[in-house]
Formats: sequence, C-alpha cells, structure tokens
Amino acid sequence: MCEIMNQENSSTSSTDSELIGIQQLLLGRFSLLLLSLLVLLIAASFSDGALISKIVFCLGLTSLLLVAVITICRRHKDLLSFGLALAIPTLLLSWVMPFLNHFLVGIFHNLFIMLFFLFVSYHILHAVLNDDDVSLDTIRGAVCVYLFAGIGWAYLYDTLLIIDANSFEIAALTEDSIGTHIIDTIYFSFVTLSGLGYGDQVPITRPAKLAACIEVIFGQFFVAVLVARLVGLHLRNRHENSSP
Repeated sequence: MCEIMNQENSSTSSTDSELIGIQQLLLGRFSLLLLSLLVLLIAASFSDGALISKIVFCLGLTSLLLVAVITICRRHKDLLSFGLALAIPTLLLSWVMPFLNHFLVGIFHNLFIMLFFLFVSYHILHAVLNDDDVSLDTIRGAVCVYLFAGIGWAYLYDTLLIIDANSFEIAALTEDSIGTHIIDTIYFSFVTLSGLGYGDQVPITRPAKLAACIEVIFGQFFVAVLVARLVGLHLRNRHENSSP
C-alpha cells in the first residue's frame, strides 16, 4: 500500500514539475515579446506595398510596441512614462504613414522606432546579464535583443534609402514607395547581421557601407560572446541541478 502511495506521489510530483516547465515556457518574461517579434517578421514578409498589407504590418508593429512596454515596465514601473513617450509617437506615425506618404513622416517614424528599440534592447540586455540563474527565458531574452537589433538596423537602412534612393542596390525609391522597402531592408539586415552576405543587395554610399560593417561586427560578437555564453551556463546549471 505504501509503495502504491509513493508511486502515486512521485507521478504527481513529476506531473506537477512538467506543468511548471510548460508554464514557464509559455509564460516567461520574454515569451510573448519573442512571439510578437516573430509575428512582425512574418507580417513584413507578406508586405507588398498594398494598403491592406501596410495595415497588417502596422497591427503587428502595434502589438510589438505594446508588449515591449508591458515587458519592460512590469519590472521597472518608473520607466513607464519614458517608454510611453517613445511608443505613442511611434504608434501615431506608424498609422499615419500608410495614408500620408511623406519622406519627413518616414524619417521621424524610423528615428522614433530605432530609439524605442534601443531603449527596450538595453533593458532586456541588462536583465539578461544580471540573471543569477540562466534559464530558457534568459536565452529567449537574448534572442529578442538579437531580433530587435536586426529590425532596428533595417529601419536605419530604410532611413538611408528615404534620404538617398541610391544608398543600396535595390529598386529605386520613389515618392509613392516611401516605407515599402522595409521587407528588403529587413532581409538585408539579417543577412548582414548573421554574416551570410549573399551579395544580391549591396550598400553603395559610405553611410550605408559603414552601417553594414558595424552591424556585421555586432552580429558576430553578439552570437559568439553572449548567446554562446548563456547557452553554456544554462547547460551547466541543468547538469548541476540534475546531479545528485
């Protein structure tokens, strides 16, 4: 009888631990933020310049900004006013752009979104580096910073294209196509960030070349130093916790 009860208790505890693991996987600090980033990238991949695709992309960007503010300010409530001061103008400009195609709107929108991404990335990176226990959620936070960097650089390249349509070897930027090259710049940004360098899109002007060089250096060091270190610490912690 005792053996049966012990088996039931052990099975119950193992089930509880599995449920806790699933809950941590789904409800971690950065899980929803990572999902929002992936949704935005998927929305960008279907952006073809049509009004409906721009609206879908704006919806994805809106959800990302709101989730990012909630993620950061949940731990740092004193940053709420500053986060909203960056997020609200970005949201307004994002929804104005599909209907008011003006280069100044595009430039200010990109500047605000780059500042917002920098603000969010800094605080996520600070939380990741100060975690005593490296968990899967910590690694997800590092991945979020990596994706924010790639998208942020894409908006920098888009800004360079708005200022000078010949900054990259991409289809010419006309007045009617302001802000529609984000899928091309996202593609170029992540190809550069990962160091693949396919060569089908090439920076032409010096500012574009400098931005691409800085991004590829950042991408290589980020993966080699931070992500690899976090994964190694996570595996070591799992080994220490599983050892008797």
